[in-house]
Amino acid sequence: MGTAGNIRVRELALTPYIDFRGSVTEEEKLELIAQSHCLLMPSRGEGFGLVYLEAMRQGRPCLAGSADAGREVLSPPEAGLSVDPVDIPGLACAVARLLRPGDSWREWSRRARARYESSFTADDFQRRLLDAITSPPTQ
Repeated sequence: MGTAGNIRVRELALTPYIDFRGSVTEEEKLELIAQSHCLLMPSRGEGFGLVYLEAMRQGRPCLAGSADAGREVLSPPEAGLSVDPVDIPGLACAVARLLRPGDSWREWSRRARARYESSFTADDFQRRLLDAITSPPTQ
């Protein structure tokens, strides 16, 4: 979003809530995720979204687009929500739900971490790759 995004954030008095960081180191990125409440990336064309996995690994529920690969990673409502990013009322509602503290957020946090651990660790990828390589071809 760059400079235009920063100007808009200031115009809307959202500077206490939104901070465009630009490039950060790997360590800074992980610290920012740890300090966050959730990851909001409702894209219309995300190919896979490793950033979802990075957030889920730290127990952060996510918001993905409803028509891209992010939805498959999250398996909504298991590890977060998905919404059409052009549906502004739906987007606002989803963001509000993910930002609301309490038992629902804690449960989403737990499920996000559990989904990461059950489906997206290096061991899990290795197991699926070996299964694919060693399984007989299907006709």
